[in-house]
Amino acid sequence: MSIVEINRRPAARELRTFGALLGVFTVVMGAVVFWRTESAPLAWTAWATGGLLCVVYWAVPAWRRGLYLAWMFACFPVAWLSTHLLLGGVYYLLITPIGRLMRCLGHDPMRRRLDRQAKTYWISRTQSSSRSRYFRQF
Repeated sequence: MSIVEINRRPAARELRTFGALLGVFTVVMGAVVFWRTESAPLAWTAWATGGLLCVVYWAVPAWRRGLYLAWMFACFPVAWLSTHLLLGGVYYLLITPIGRLMRCLGHDPMRRRLDRQAKTYWISRTQSSSRSRYFRQF
C-alpha cells in the first residue's frame, strides 16, 4: 500500500464530490491567477476553461469517470512528490535531531547500551494472573 493511491473505480458519491470541488477549484484558481498577474483576461480564461470543464463534467455523465481519472493521473506526480518531501522533511529535520540530542544527553530508553559486566541482558517481568489481561493486548 502506497501513501498516495488513485481510486480507479470511484463510487458515484465520490464522482459527485469531485465535480463539486472541481467547480470550487476552478473559481479559486481563477482568483489566484487574477491576484498574482492582475490580468483580467487571463483570469477570465481560467474561469471560462474551468466553467466549460464543469459543464462538460455535469452534462455528460458518461465522461465523469474519465475526467476524474485524467485529473487524478495528472495530479499524481505532484501528490507523490509533495508527500515524500513532507515526510522526509519531518523525519530528517524534526525526529532525527531529537533522537541525536537524546543520545548525546545519555537517554537510552531501550537499554541498548553495552554493559560488559552484565552476565545477561534478560529483564525478568512479573506476569499478571488477572484474566482481564487477555482483553489488553498491548
